[in-house]
Amino acid sequence: MADTWRPEMTFMQWIFAAFAAVAVGGIAMVLMVALRAGVPRALRSIHGLLALGSLALLFGHNLHGGTATTSFAWWAFGMLSAVLLGALALFRAVFPGRPPFVLVCLHGAWAATGLYLLYLAAW
Repeated sequence: MADTWRPEMTFMQWIFAAFAAVAVGGIAMVLMVALRAGVPRALRSIHGLLALGSLALLFGHNLHGGTATTSFAWWAFGMLSAVLLGALALFRAVFPGRPPFVLVCLHGAWAATGLYLLYLAAW
């Protein structure tokens, strides 16, 4: 078979794709809340665990990159870490049942900012 062209992604782009999958799960949960449907507990857990795993990959990649790691990657790590820690504090401890919709939207807005910073670092 002849050589075929394959687009190759860097590891940072794969991390971005993982965070994008987390964002899709978050948007799905917001839609479920807006439509007054129940959010499955498994979806909430998968959303948080995938975010935690993606954050660990980003941290490892940033540490391994040395001087080649851009400041955008570190800013994205800081922003996404704050989003994760804030979500754990607010949604698991302060409002364990049903968090206020405003806080959910703020969580998503901060996460979108971190995702944008990660996009700038990946491309």
